[in-house]
Amino acid sequence: MNNILELEIGLSLNKPIYSSTSSEFLDHAQKFHNSERVSMLIVSLFVSESLAQLAKIYSDLLQSSIVKKDYKTFFNNSYDETLHAAIKLCRHKAYVSSRKSTLKKIALLGDYRSFQHWLYIGLGGSCELATGIAFFDTVEELINACNENDLHSVIVQANSVSSGDEVKAEKRRINKLRGICKKNNIAFGLDESMIELKNQLLLAKQIEPDFILLGESAAEYQAPFGALIMSSEMYEPWNDPQLCFLHSSTFGGNNLILSFVIERLKRLGRVSASLIYKLDQIDADFESRLAATAKHINPHGTKLYRLLGLDINVKSAKRLSLKLHNGDTILDCTGNYGCSLRGHNHETIATQVLQLHSPDRDYWSLLCKKIFELTEFDVVLPSVSGASAVDNAVLAARMANPSKQYIVTFNKNYSGKTLLSMSLSQYASAATWADSNVFAPYNDSVIYVDPHANGANEQLTKVLTQGNICLVWFEVIQGFDCLPIPQDVLDIVDLYREANGYLVGTDDVLAGVWRTGNFLSYQGKVKKPDIVTLAKSLSDMFFPIGVTLLSQSVATAAQQHQPELYQTLTSRYINQLGSHIAYQGLDDLSSRLNESQIKQTYTRFRLALEDAISKSKVFSAVVGEGGLIKLVLNQTYFPSAKARKMLFEPVVSNMLIKHANLLIFMSRLNMPRDMTDAEIAIVATRLKHALEYQISVKQVWANTFKLLFKLCMPVKSLAKNDAEFYRGKRILLTGATSGIGLSLAMKLSEYGAHLILIGRREFDKKSMNILRANTECLFIQADICDESARREIYKKTMQHFHGVDIVINNAGMSLRKSVLSMSSVQAQDASRTTQVNYIAAVEMTQLFLAQMIEQGGGQIVNSQSVVTNYPSPMFACYAASKQALKAYMGTLSVENMGNNIKVTDLNLPLIATPMSMATSAYGNDALLSVEQVIPQILEGIRKQKRTVYFNTSAAIADKLTAIMPESTEWLIGTKYTVDMNSLLGRKNPPFKETIEKVITKLTCRADR
Repeated sequence: MNNILELEIGLSLNKPIYSSTSSEFLDHAQKFHNSERVSMLIVSLFVSESLAQLAKIYSDLLQSSIVKKDYKTFFNNSYDETLHAAIKLCRHKAYVSSRKSTLKKIALLGDYRSFQHWLYIGLGGSCELATGIAFFDTVEELINACNENDLHSVIVQANSVSSGDEVKAEKRRINKLRGICKKNNIAFGLDESMIELKNQLLLAKQIEPDFILLGESAAEYQAPFGALIMSSEMYEPWNDPQLCFLHSSTFGGNNLILSFVIERLKRLGRVSASLIYKLDQIDADFESRLAATAKHINPHGTKLYRLLGLDINVKSAKRLSLKLHNGDTILDCTGNYGCSLRGHNHETIATQVLQLHSPDRDYWSLLCKKIFELTEFDVVLPSVSGASAVDNAVLAARMANPSKQYIVTFNKNYSGKTLLSMSLSQYASAATWADSNVFAPYNDSVIYVDPHANGANEQLTKVLTQGNICLVWFEVIQGFDCLPIPQDVLDIVDLYREANGYLVGTDDVLAGVWRTGNFLSYQGKVKKPDIVTLAKSLSDMFFPIGVTLLSQSVATAAQQHQPELYQTLTSRYINQLGSHIAYQGLDDLSSRLNESQIKQTYTRFRLALEDAISKSKVFSAVVGEGGLIKLVLNQTYFPSAKARKMLFEPVVSNMLIKHANLLIFMSRLNMPRDMTDAEIAIVATRLKHALEYQISVKQVWANTFKLLFKLCMPVKSLAKNDAEFYRGKRILLTGATSGIGLSLAMKLSEYGAHLILIGRREFDKKSMNILRANTECLFIQADICDESARREIYKKTMQHFHGVDIVINNAGMSLRKSVLSMSSVQAQDASRTTQVNYIAAVEMTQLFLAQMIEQGGGQIVNSQSVVTNYPSPMFACYAASKQALKAYMGTLSVENMGNNIKVTDLNLPLIATPMSMATSAYGNDALLSVEQVIPQILEGIRKQKRTVYFNTSAAIADKLTAIMPESTEWLIGTKYTVDMNSLLGRKNPPFKETIEKVITKLTCRADR
């Protein structure tokens, strides 16, 4: 095991992670921008097509041929953040298992020396967080630790693999350890960050880890990217309504970058044709997208999307305008929680950046010079997010001021959720909604002071003068509540700064870049800080980037004490395209506007908002500074602070979308810096009208109670009805030219299912026109008893739809003849009945079974009959063929439970179809109509019932036959004897007449 004090750190990370921007990425970004697609919208709340698609791809790539599992993906903004997320997940899972902080550790095997050094310096030496992570050099050492019961989780860094033989060799290296982890109930993670995109998840598919880590290699080192892929069991600690958004990332899940990864995977041949079809469904159909998001991203989160009205299906975005697929337009006043510099898809990103970007220019240096012009900070460290910028700030402070131990920050400060930044966010509003232990353990060298409490000045003075403070870190305006730190508290920070030798850092990730009017929020409030972080607005709502600003004295001291680590921080996260976008945005705005003009615009905006809420009882005030604004809910009517944040603010956000066409999430507004008077007017007018006529205190409370009721309901499939379930499903239906088949096809087409319709006879032209008008259809006239015809059906289906989701074996043939009356000619009919009802259904199923397993699952539906419930006189051959199919499908269902193959048998009674109406002996009064059974068929398939009964008597008869087979045979035999005697004019004993009436009720005569 490694000891940090004994390590000779030689960091090989002095060059940037990112490659020069390729022409492929620039072309992709240009097309993305020209299409006005949304790159980022509401942090982790945006249901983007790329988010759902890439998570679906990852889950499918991990499916083995034996056992099928659902995997969920949490997208991060870098490999580093993914590693931090994995550690948090492992800690959380261990905590849930014991409901207390665990003494066991997380083990890391691989080249994690730089991370080990980073962690040790950033945490200020040994603490519970640092000592809870153990580092190992060899598999053998780690196996011993596993057997000693010291660990709750293991993360193994996989070596790069480029061939099947290398995958096998790496599997042999890791497999023994994997087995021991399973035996000892230790969570096992595989780090594939070193593996090239074209070979990713090949090893994981064979080893079946509990979770997998991917990094920038998945985006071919073009852009910030990270993904934590988890089995459903590993994801379980996060599968909670209160925790489902707790682990969020402002830039993680960036639609631009995710869509690039998807395109590269397609070009590398990693995405099958059938999967591409599914991805197209996710793109085109919003319900399919929501279902994929629930299945592969966040089940509870997706439910909340819908309940809160955040499941907005955005077609295009420009400036503030979000055009939805339903034709509506809403105005984005949230700007991805503060990322909006100039709104969505500013035209100069295309004309001045993407079209002109050159791999030979150093845009990072241009950005640093521009930042110096605007701030007079000499040194700029690159980062890829607000959290990584804060991490760099903490590291720089620790390196520059190594003799001091503690960091001081304020309650409600929010700095991020990486291993360093989350300890500066312990009492932020977002971290206190649920059990605070889910992030534990925190850095024990962080001291919190409540700046708004009585006695805050005295407490802060006592803390700052103790002589062992390394850094005082804070948001000048706490972004979540838009609440400024009291000026007298800031004065104390300045007062004792020089004498006590601590550094001062301000977190401007949200409040910086003219958000408050000044470029940096400290201006006019405290002396120039030593360290400042910026991030959100630099992205210009398009590409992730952040920076950490250092004074020259801090940079010099940090370099002297930790030269290797400092050199890494100056170069590791440099991304030239991100730098170019940030530089162009700053240069454009600074050339058009000055701080005075921006402040005047903010003043007009605030006055307009105050006027808009003046007559409303819902909001009581507008708080914040400059453009960092929050509408405050009236405490008279909404007294609980926690309920305001967790319930009332989301409810009001929903109502504003619905009634005002304004996206103002959690009552916070983050508008572009160059917003116009026209934009101010339209936002204020819409807000005022909605508050005066449509959003009242009573309505907010009513909607809140509705939300609470729905939140108490269990998470179920998003398909609440048949239409949502069948939309986009690829369904193969035999016997589709008449009867149940044709009626079923008509209804499925209305629901938007994609249909492959098979019939022996020619399809009716009128029916074909109706079906084609409703949905995409493939009509195939074929005899399914013909083997070559079945192969042709498979070929055409795969060419047209790349596979099926549901196979409905509906084609059937009836034969009513007693056993004694069967002739050699009728024996041929019996053979044909078996061919249609059994052989053809089995062969058709077999053709598509492998494809359904490969895609992750499917459903097989069989038209069965009540004659399979009990012995059926006159139907020996027909019943035998149906019983054979029933037995076969039962075995298929059992064998493929792990492959997510569902089997549904439709236990159909006598129905008025051309097949049954041909036999007058059935008696038309006893027949159900097709219209009566279609709704039950559709519901049974949607609910994936194993057997669908259409009346109570059929279900009873089925159960009686299973429990008392001999008695059932006697009863039915008695009934048959009575029928024959009546037919021949013979007299029946009275008790047999009674039995006949009972049996008639319980057999093939259906209840009306």
